[in-house]
Amino acid sequence: MVALLGVVGCASPVLLTPERVERIPPGRYDVLAAHSVGGGLDYAAVLFQTREENHVALAMPGVERRSAVGPAEFVSGRAAGFSAYELRDAANAVRGYLLLPPRSSVRVWDRAAQHELVIMVDSLDGAYQGGGGGGGTGGGAGSGM
Repeated sequence: MVALLGVVGCASPVLLTPERVERIPPGRYDVLAAHSVGGGLDYAAVLFQTREENHVALAMPGVERRSAVGPAEFVSGRAAGFSAYELRDAANAVRGYLLLPPRSSVRVWDRAAQHELVIMVDSLDGAYQGGGGGGGTGGGAGSGM
């Protein structure tokens, strides 16, 4: 019975707190952009994956994959004024970076059994941004949390 509990405990997702950083390091990233709930041209979040095989899912509606680009075009464009966060997994490896509007909070779940980080964003003005429609891995990563 103890062995069974140990195996189940290892598969449980771990809640992580991303660290706020001054800027996203220059480079080329695989980018996922989520549009705001209001449906305008504004972004609700922009995710920069360090490598596509990192399996970082943005669990929000309206997520679209963008071409591999650097962060400069987003920081100076529709994501101007956003806060930057560094995304590390439970093993402390950097998996990506996230840009969020000023009145948002973020939760990161490390689902080690699936080798995946799942990012959920909440707007501090009361509008929940999460949902099952997004995902960087194509599997509806917002479900099951």
